[in-house]
Amino acid sequence: MIPAADREAIVTLLQEGINRGASAKAVANLFGLATRTLRRWGLMIRAQGFSRDQRKGASRQVMHRFTKEERQRVLSTVNDPRFADLTPNQIVAILAEEGAYMGSESTIYRIMRQEGLLNHRGRSRPPREPREPPTLEATGIHPVLA
Repeated sequence: MIPAADREAIVTLLQEGINRGASAKAVANLFGLATRTLRRWGLMIRAQGFSRDQRKGASRQVMHRFTKEERQRVLSTVNDPRFADLTPNQIVAILAEEGAYMGSESTIYRIMRQEGLLNHRGRSRPPREPREPPTLEATGIHPVLA
């Protein structure tokens, strides 16, 4: 992979070559690259620089990601005894009534999922195991035993 600084230099040389009358294909062949690659690099430099790797699965630096302090504030609020048995939906609604905003419902769910806090909360009941339906057994013509 070619470093971002080298890419910028190559795109600059491409522009110089085109301005002096060379074809983009000739300049691309000089560097052993496809013209489409040089065009994409040029667009990326003009748009946002090479700060973003757009490949699938690339690690991303999310600018609006919660800081550790904000994340800890969400966790302390969720674990507060006042909210211990409430869902994130209910917590967000209560905080909105109080005029406090901590994050969206989906953000709170995401943080709770990452921290393993999405179990049954507080006094809520755990799911019940389905019981076997009763079976009746006939031992004769009229009697049925349970």
